[in-house]
Amino acid sequence: MVFNHHLKSIFENMPDDLKIVSHDWILYILCSALNGHVVYDEVPKILYRQHHNNLVGSNQGVMSKLNRLKKLFQGNSKYGPWLMKRH
Repeated sequence: MVFNHHLKSIFENMPDDLKIVSHDWILYILCSALNGHVVYDEVPKILYRQHHNNLVGSNQGVMSKLNRLKKLFQGNSKYGPWLMKRH
C-alpha cells in the first residue's frame, strides 16, 4: 500500500482509542471518502508475511480450525460468551 503525506497526516490524527481491525481498510475508506485516487494492482510487489498471531489472514489448515473451535468454546471470541449462555 502506498499513500501520500496528506492521508498519512489524517490517519495519524485519528483518535487513539478508535478500534481499527484493518489499517489497510481504514486507509482505503479515508482515501475514497476524500476523493483520493485508489489503484488496485493485481501483481504483488512483496510477499505477504503471515504470523502466528495475525488477527486477519489464512485460516485454512486443520490446526487453524481446531484453534478457532477451542477459542470459541473457551469464550475467547466475540461469539464465545453468547454461545456459552445458550448451553
